[in-house]
Amino acid sequence: LLNAIEANDRETGRHVRRVARYSMILADSMDMNNHEVRAVERIALFHDIGKIYEALFDVIHDNTTLSPAEWRAIATHPQRGADVLAPLTPFYPELPKGVVAHHERWDGSGYPRGLRGRRIPLYARLVAVTDTFDVIANGRHYRRAGGAAGAALEIARERGTQFDPEIVDL
Repeated sequence: LLNAIEANDRETGRHVRRVARYSMILADSMDMNNHEVRAVERIALFHDIGKIYEALFDVIHDNTTLSPAEWRAIATHPQRGADVLAPLTPFYPELPKGVVAHHERWDGSGYPRGLRGRRIPLYARLVAVTDTFDVIANGRHYRRAGGAAGAALEIARERGTQFDPEIVDL
C-alpha cells in the first residue's frame, strides 16, 4: 500500500513517512505502549491513502488556488482511505477509524463527520497535529515551507480549536 501511495505521488509518500516518524515520537511522549505506538504509526503511514483516487490526481497536483468544488473533492480522501483500508479491520481495527478521522477538528468543524473533542479517536487527534506540522514545516506544491518554528507557532495558535490542547502541549 505504501508503494501505491508513492507510485501515485512521491511527495505524498515522503510526507506520510515523515508524519509516521513524528507521530511515533509524540506517541512515545504520551507513554503509549508498543502496540499503541504501532497503531499510531499505521494510521500516520496511511492517513492520505484516499488521495490515490484517480479523480483527485489533477486536483492534488494543481498549483492554483482550489475552487470550492475541488476542496469538496479533496475532503473525500479520509472516507476513501477508510474504505480502502476496511478489509484490514480484523487485523487493525483502529486503522480505518483513525484514517477517516484525521481531519476532524477539536471544535467540531472538521470533516467528514464533524466530530468534536474526545469523540475524535485519540490516534487521529495525534496524527492531525503531526500531519499539520509536516505540511507547514516542509511545504507542499501549493504551500511554501514555513519551517519547524513556523509550524509549531501555527499549531499553538490552533490549540483547542483545531487540535486537542493536551496533545499540543506535549
